[in-house]
Amino acid sequence: LPDKEEDTLTGWDIFVVGVIALALMRGYRKGFFRRLGGWVGGLLIFYGLWRQIDGIEKTVNRHINGRAQVQKLIENYLHHREGGAEAFDTSGLRETISALPLPGSFSDRLNDQIQAQSAQVTESVYTHVAHVLSVPCWRILLFVLVWAAALLILYVIGHLLYRLLKKVPFLLTFDAFLGAFVSACLSLVLLGFITLATMTFGVGTAAGTAAEDSFFLPVLKFLVDFFIGGQAPFL
Repeated sequence: LPDKEEDTLTGWDIFVVGVIALALMRGYRKGFFRRLGGWVGGLLIFYGLWRQIDGIEKTVNRHINGRAQVQKLIENYLHHREGGAEAFDTSGLRETISALPLPGSFSDRLNDQIQAQSAQVTESVYTHVAHVLSVPCWRILLFVLVWAAALLILYVIGHLLYRLLKKVPFLLTFDAFLGAFVSACLSLVLLGFITLATMTFGVGTAAGTAAEDSFFLPVLKFLVDFFIGGQAPFL
């Protein structure tokens, strides 16, 4: 006999079905090309950039050394935030040297050297921290800028194509069905991320349990794995 618990839909399954039904209706009503300027196009661009961010960064770096500019901005921010303070407090060491029975000129020169070395260490620390942070910061900034520019272009192209399709009823119908299909598929990807996040952060809660027992969980996991396709490109 089949296991009744495995065949029973959970509240999470009803939520998934409701979201997919809504995506199908809205996708059919607006069509594919008009949705290119919305979250559908945004998610498609995100997926493409996620896969190609390395190549895009190499191409941009041939013309603009963006990472160096970001590193400089981070260094300036650290200097401004710390007010030029030394990374290591050497005041105690300088006081100890001043208290030693040393010639005044020698003690002053020694304290000046300690202060200069401390300033160099501080500069080195800021530079290293800025260098480490500049890599992910530049990639995220580049990702956002390219994503926004591509979304704007898709918005313009999508609406222009939709105006042309309105003159051909058959193509307009095809655009409506394509919009419904793509919206449903991308909604499943988003639901996959939401489901995994609910399972991770909602352990022991009713929502977490329902998501873990969801009939659609294997499909949602597969779509998330396929969408990510490996390691995050920012690291």
